[in-house]
Amino acid sequence: MPIKTQLESNDITQYAPRERGLIRRDKIIQAATKVFVKSGYEAASLQEIVSIAGGVTGNPVSFIW
Repeated sequence: MPIKTQLESNDITQYAPRERGLIRRDKIIQAATKVFVKSGYEAASLQEIVSIAGGVTGNPVSFIW
């Protein structure tokens, strides 16, 4: 399955844990980019990024580092 299709899908439970983490990280990065473009870095909120990323639970920043 191409990465683009994986990122568009909300059901990532079919993938191995490491792959799910990578998909989740990419969703967060894409969502953050959208929020930064729309609102600017100073006005961006973590809640909005998480909401756009599909309601990712836990600490979204931990998926990036």
